[in-house]
Amino acid sequence: MTQIVVNEVHQAFKDAIGLLRDSIRSFGDTAWCKGPTFFQVPAKVAYHDIECLDYYFRTKSRDEWAWGYRFGKPWWELSNEDQPSQEELIAHLDELEERIAAHLAKVQDETLGEVHDPQGEPVRTRIGHYLYALRHTTHHLGSLASLAASSGTKPGDWR
Repeated sequence: MTQIVVNEVHQAFKDAIGLLRDSIRSFGDTAWCKGPTFFQVPAKVAYHDIECLDYYFRTKSRDEWAWGYRFGKPWWELSNEDQPSQEELIAHLDELEERIAAHLAKVQDETLGEVHDPQGEPVRTRIGHYLYALRHTTHHLGSLASLAASSGTKPGDWR
């Protein structure tokens, strides 16, 4: 049993999470809660991105899991000023990084083609699920980079 591919996937998550952490830290207090649209606010984008990682690697069933459980409400129900702080999101991200590492440590390359969640919409293999989670994370990292550039903030460092 090997973990060559799983180890590469894990490294990709570590790199994406590191860039997300750096991106969150790069915003000043004023820029953190301001943006050009309802969603395109650094605090909201970061909260959404982290909460989705939480969902993709949840320890509860889909029916037991609730958006916004960590901070009282989901991002879309909180005003810009009531979004979680950078420190709160980074603490959550640090916990998720450990959870993702523990999850992937139990996965073998030979099982990547197995169905991840038979009730999922759409049904994906394990590798498909992990790649979707990475793609979603990096999509919103691009949003944070754009928001950083438009606010005069230096974006997170590429890894």
